[in-house]
Amino acid sequence: MRPFPFSLTAPSLCWALALGCSFDLSDVPVRIPPDAGKRGISADSGQATGGRDAGVLDGGSAGTPDAGLPPPVSPVRHASCAIAAPSPLPLAPQILTDARGRPVFDRYRDISCEEAADSATCTQVLDCGPGSRCILLDQPGIGVCGDRQAEVYPAMSFDDGRCVTHRSDLAHARACCDGLPGFDCRVWPYQQSSTPGQLCARHEDCELGLVCKERRYSGVGLCVCPDLDALDIPWC
Repeated sequence: MRPFPFSLTAPSLCWALALGCSFDLSDVPVRIPPDAGKRGISADSGQATGGRDAGVLDGGSAGTPDAGLPPPVSPVRHASCAIAAPSPLPLAPQILTDARGRPVFDRYRDISCEEAADSATCTQVLDCGPGSRCILLDQPGIGVCGDRQAEVYPAMSFDDGRCVTHRSDLAHARACCDGLPGFDCRVWPYQQSSTPGQLCARHEDCELGLVCKERRYSGVGLCVCPDLDALDIPWC
């Protein structure tokens, strides 16, 4: 059937339907809004395309006040913690760094094994000088001398985060060159590999659910549960 040569208005359509007539509406023009491209509307049908821009205005989600921002990260609870880590995480801790922003606890890697050979090893406390002690995992065993004064050397985690101790960069390098057990010889940044009690300089160094907190007066950060303090990690 030939279409009507005029546009159908609401009254004329109602009148036509009342007469029981049928019409071909394929040629009835559809008005496309000028911002159809931004609104994801098809120029052929006037309907939302359902593509990437559908329902999106000015690059954000329609009706969403934080449009264009990444979705919030769901709180994660570490298996060793009583509560989940907050979201968003608190500010990163203030730790000692060098001029390049590298944490001082990572400086030992700048020392070659040839240089580190000058640092003495030990098997008992009496092997070290006054104010120092032998840091070793097992007795009998071999360790290096560490200093009890926090202001002399930065702290380090020991025995997979069981405790914290102080050591010189030279002694740390000697322990890692010799492969002595208990010493943290990882390369920083750790990328979510630090377990509870281990070293960190940022939250991203810790396993999910842990936060990096400064251990006061030590110049380093330690990964702990959100409700704990880095001082809760004991001295070796």
